This record gives sequence, structure tokens and C-alpha cells, in this order.
Amino acid sequence: IFAEKFHVFLETQLGVKEDSDDIKACCKVPYALSDVMRAIESEEAHRKNTTASLRKRFRCCSIL
Repeated sequence: IFAEKFHVFLETQLGVKEDSDDIKACCKVPYALSDVMRAIESEEAHRKNTTASLRKRFRCCSIL
């Protein structure tokens, strides 16, 4: 969401066309950071679900 808002901000404030090379270059970093954050959140959610699943399966082992 941040990357999209940043993209729109650059277009409106600088008065540059959306397809301009300057806009594309400035927006690469926020879009890349957004992708990294999505990947991290996805990995954390997967790990959390896997851990919860294992706890349910091996409740008897939790006392060890």
C-alpha cells in the first residue's frame, strides 16, 4: 500500500507521467521493500501455523 501511495504522490507532486523513467526508478525501492515485507509476513504466518499444528499433534510431549 505504501508503495502505491508513494507512486501516486510522485506523480501528483512532480507532475510527471506515470510511465516516466524517473517515476519507475523512484518507485523500485518501495515496491521491492513491499515485496520483502509480504514475504516475511507470509513466512511468519506459515511458521506460526506449522508450530501450532505441531503443538496440537504432540500435546503429550509438552510436559517433557
